[in-house]
Amino acid sequence: MIYNFYDWDNTLVFTNKALYFAYLKALEPYGFDFSYTYFMDAIYNDSTAFMKGKGLSEEDIKKIKATKERLIETKYFNLIEKNENIVLNRNEFNAIVTNTSAAFVRSLLKSKVAIDHTYFSFLLGSDMVMVRKPYPNLYIEAFKKIAVDFDYEKDTLKIYEDSLEGIEAATKFLRELKNGYNGFKEIKNWKLIHV
Repeated sequence: MIYNFYDWDNTLVFTNKALYFAYLKALEPYGFDFSYTYFMDAIYNDSTAFMKGKGLSEEDIKKIKATKERLIETKYFNLIEKNENIVLNRNEFNAIVTNTSAAFVRSLLKSKVAIDHTYFSFLLGSDMVMVRKPYPNLYIEAFKKIAVDFDYEKDTLKIYEDSLEGIEAATKFLRELKNGYNGFKEIKNWKLIHV
């Protein structure tokens, strides 16, 4: 059996444009205006750190993120594009493992994005595991969900990632397995695919 763990943003779907316009609008009341290039360089990879660095309170950050998600769901979802290079297979096990909120991804999958949500056995997001990538916690939790059925000798695990922090998280996760973390064994057949 082949087990596939997919990241969400810029792996299964391209969300950059939708996120840019949603953050631009959500941050506007706080006096922010920025170009797409600045957004990709300074905000995209860690919007929370950016907002904290600009002195915004935790309450403001929560409001901004809620506004961003609402704007994407109601106004900018048409800017999200499916990655046509990823071909999902119903004969393989597929799961989404992402730093994005699972609740948000779930809402997009069910109603807006051109990916059939029934391809995925589960979705694990940053709102379900407190430590985000580049730490391996999301992948460890995802593997716990399949460990009972996983045949270390015959099965293959493929991890699809686009970012350096995602690749670092996957690499740390594979190292944890090699070291016998939580009674797990080293996976003999695995591929880390940089999308």
